[in-house]
Amino acid sequence: MLVCGHFKKKNLICYFYISTTNTGFSSIFEQKKLSLQNILKTFCGVMYRISKQFSFSASHILKHLPEDHPCARMHGHNYRIVVHLKSQTLDDYGFVKDYKTLNTVRQFIDETLDHRHLNDCMDCPPTAENIARFLYERFKPEIPELYAVEVSETPNTTCIYEP
Repeated sequence: MLVCGHFKKKNLICYFYISTTNTGFSSIFEQKKLSLQNILKTFCGVMYRISKQFSFSASHILKHLPEDHPCARMHGHNYRIVVHLKSQTLDDYGFVKDYKTLNTVRQFIDETLDHRHLNDCMDCPPTAENIARFLYERFKPEIPELYAVEVSETPNTTCIYEP
């Protein structure tokens, strides 16, 4: 079997060529006795992704917009938040992360954002983009598997913050 391809990791594009035979790898990986699956998993990225959805209701004013813009007036949304996690490995229980441990996100949203005026909760304009970044930066230190936060203000609009 012959596998060719490329991957991008930290702004570096790498090209690879792996040739296998019936007796094993006839490449530099033969010495390490790595399986093709492990090689591709290691070099080509993440195997497992999970997400959990939360919701809250809040008001805001986007004061930086022109006066005639509808979002410059006080208004509210029923927000939908989705946190996205990824990992190449599973824990001892077979999870990327136990969904129950994400209750800290629920608790923070309930105590800090739900039924609040977001201008009073954030130090920047409370746009969907800034809310997504705000939540990502708040939870990344305690949830290292977190790779993106999605915020929807309406059923038709979504912002995804993925640094």
